[in-house]
Amino acid sequence: MSSSGRSDVRSGRLRIVFKKIVAGEESLVTLQQSRLFIQAICDQSEPVRCIESLISSPKGLSALQCALHLDISPAAFKIYAFPIIRYLQAPELKIICAGEFLQRIILHIVDPPVFWNALVSAYKAGRLEEAGVQCFSWLLLQLVSLPVDKASPYRELAKDSAVQSPLLESLVPEVRAIGQRIKHILETTTSPGQFEMNGPGGRHDNDFEDIRNISILPTPDELASTEPPFLRRAVDVDDCAESTRLAMHIDNQFRLNREDMVRDLREELQIALGAKKGRRRGLIISNLSLDGVECDDRRPWALRLECPSDLPQVPKGNPAQRKQFFVDNRNYLKHESLACIVADGKPVSLVTINRKEDLLAHSPPLLCVSFSGKEPGFQRALLCLKLASQIQLVQLNAAVFAYEPVLRQLQATKEFLLRDEILYWEKGKPLMTASTSGTPSFQRLLLQLENDPTHDLQRLLELTKPTKLDKSQAACLLAGVSQRLSLVQGPPGKMFQSLT
Repeated sequence: MSSSGRSDVRSGRLRIVFKKIVAGEESLVTLQQSRLFIQAICDQSEPVRCIESLISSPKGLSALQCALHLDISPAAFKIYAFPIIRYLQAPELKIICAGEFLQRIILHIVDPPVFWNALVSAYKAGRLEEAGVQCFSWLLLQLVSLPVDKASPYRELAKDSAVQSPLLESLVPEVRAIGQRIKHILETTTSPGQFEMNGPGGRHDNDFEDIRNISILPTPDELASTEPPFLRRAVDVDDCAESTRLAMHIDNQFRLNREDMVRDLREELQIALGAKKGRRRGLIISNLSLDGVECDDRRPWALRLECPSDLPQVPKGNPAQRKQFFVDNRNYLKHESLACIVADGKPVSLVTINRKEDLLAHSPPLLCVSFSGKEPGFQRALLCLKLASQIQLVQLNAAVFAYEPVLRQLQATKEFLLRDEILYWEKGKPLMTASTSGTPSFQRLLLQLENDPTHDLQRLLELTKPTKLDKSQAACLLAGVSQRLSLVQGPPGKMFQSLT
């Protein structure tokens, strides 16, 4: 019999086991029966239908509790508990009935707390492997996200530094992301009803409500995050109260501009690592190893990486000839250009290249990279590099330099010169006039165009050639020079080309 045939036979037998147990025709007495029941659940190809059967049947939830309570040793978690928790992470379960199905089954898993207390103890004692920590963190996230009357004891547990800190400091990006979401929920639930699931903050370690706390350069967790960013619609800014509209407008402009930059960086990195098709622009240098630290009096310290083979495109020769290549080709590993260090296929830190021709010409070549002073995961990045079996440096060519000054200015902006016209103007409300509208030259222009819109403006405006406007162009010109803010659209815009 083929492997697919054996699989079909096994699935058929597991379906029979599942139906008998949830119907109450069989009871779970032995560990072998419990293991078969867990396998029967996880073998179901439609999680929604499976969970609905468990909830609606007379013995389904009690059988699941029994299967988890028969053996609560850390070794048994891998056989009984973790497969079920991974199965419950199916995205469709979070959507059905606004997550009610998922909440009901999770509450039956942790109450009575026989299994839950054993899992917490094993986690605190460091007896869970990487997959087990992921399951624990996901289950804790679901529990702290419950309504406040049900979530209170779990939120108190999550506040414990012995529980929260290992999640935030984990070397696994998925666990760190869950830890950040738990931390965000705890920070935003000081009073009932304050927490907004889809609001800013908590998606990763660089997602905050206040844009001034957001690092301009994305963190590795942010680049790896699959959560959609928090972006407001224009109508949300227009419809908010006037007292908060300016702050919301600045916040939204920062997030929109920064997401353009982050999207370019993420896309370029995905192309470089082969996760997405496209034209690769920057260098990729592989098989690097840690060599030490480079320090001098002029620049901050840099991490030194050794490349066992020669760098691409660099000619063979003695050190002096090789150094001359780097002197003549300044754009090759350009100084202070952006790069990403990748450990075992996962981004661990964005760095800037500290270009030292003497070290690049060395045999084997030595690359120097500097970490940002505001990099929150700097120590974690060094630990990842120490433990990694494959280290790569991916040079990035995204135009971060074009975004950075704008984003920093938005973070520092507290006032907005044209806020009355852009944010608070309403139909029928007069616009504020420009300071030049009261000058004698403007008054002469106004009087002339009111008497005759088609009058030649060459002499009046000291132009190099005769210029005559029609009625709509004259009105456009007067609005443009008399109001602090004007929007010119359509054919009247051609008039400005003839005036310049």
